[in-house]
Amino acid sequence: MVAVALAATSLAACGSSRESSASGDCDPGITDTTIRLGQSSAQTGPIANLDGLTVAQRRFAAINEDGGAEFGDGARRKVELVSLDDAYDPARSVVNVKRLVEQERVFSLFGNSGTSTILGSIDYLEEHKVPLVLYGSGSVELQQRYERGEITVLAMAMIPSTGFEIKTIFDGVVENDPAAKIAVLYPNDGLGKSTVELFRKYATESSSAQIVAEEAYELTAPSVDSQMTALRESGANAFVHLGAGTFVSGALKKMNELGWRPQKWVISSSTDARSVIAPAGEGAGQDLHGLAWMYGVGPGQNEDVPAVQKWREWAESEDQDSTSWAGAITYTNIDVLLEVLKRMKGCTRQDLLDAAKATTDVTGGLALPGITFGMTENDPSMVSSVVRMTYENGSWVYGATVSGR
Repeated sequence: MVAVALAATSLAACGSSRESSASGDCDPGITDTTIRLGQSSAQTGPIANLDGLTVAQRRFAAINEDGGAEFGDGARRKVELVSLDDAYDPARSVVNVKRLVEQERVFSLFGNSGTSTILGSIDYLEEHKVPLVLYGSGSVELQQRYERGEITVLAMAMIPSTGFEIKTIFDGVVENDPAAKIAVLYPNDGLGKSTVELFRKYATESSSAQIVAEEAYELTAPSVDSQMTALRESGANAFVHLGAGTFVSGALKKMNELGWRPQKWVISSSTDARSVIAPAGEGAGQDLHGLAWMYGVGPGQNEDVPAVQKWREWAESEDQDSTSWAGAITYTNIDVLLEVLKRMKGCTRQDLLDAAKATTDVTGGLALPGITFGMTENDPSMVSSVVRMTYENGSWVYGATVSGR
């Protein structure tokens, strides 16, 4: 467990029973001076990355030193974050979430990531009416249940809805080659199964492009070399990877070794130049296509952009890696969180959810030009527009903006 107490007050203060305040009775995890957030994240395992956690720790510490976050009820509250490792294991995530709610007495969950892990715990959170904000999943199932009113505790997913993202990728493949023969690689988990199902749907509706091969892999597998070899032999001239983490690096590396040069696409969570593309080796990422809503911060990228300069200055002053995509997206998400808190008029969990719905068309962090953040009554994602991009000579080159609303 990584447990971080970032407020000057004691942890016990935020874990106390409901208190009276000027705004009325408060829910557990918040007082007039503190708010306590919980997180279950993959600090170890196949998609492990601690950069986002350490950035959150340092950013909240700096906010606390400056007097705390500003809230819509006029209070300034210091932020406490308790983060537990689930290693991207749904069973561990469920245990963590219950501990955070029942023992750590958090007010809200913040930054949980992974479709399978979130699906495993969302019914519990709904039962206890504990919000899940700035979370990392665009799950079709979560989206549909939110639309039907079955899940009310979701707010500000930090990635686009899966339906919007996969449709945008498929359309990009077809625009490049209307008669594309597509090979698909996907993880055999909740994320992979839902995204490949969507991709098949769009391919079925296409008059010319078609899927000619599919390969799945387990998250415990040592590599995807055999799958990539099989996909190459299919004769496909387009390749789409619907997974994340080291498996993307491995796929690009193997593709390069095989001399296979199809049109290639990855999902938005797999576009980090430093941690995903660079490990694949020189030239492996050339002409790779992806989607983004914030500037890339890989080595040497976007050095002349003021928002990137501001991020790098802050990261270096806090001894953080200024080339980390995970760190940069957490930095951006906290900007969005601060805007939500400014609109929070009371001290209940419903007040937080209402504030999130009222937070529209905001920018901040490393948002690309023309990209603003905000959810709607029918879509809990804060990302409704993305920019298509292509990796050329070690950097992402930004193209057209596509809107999902």
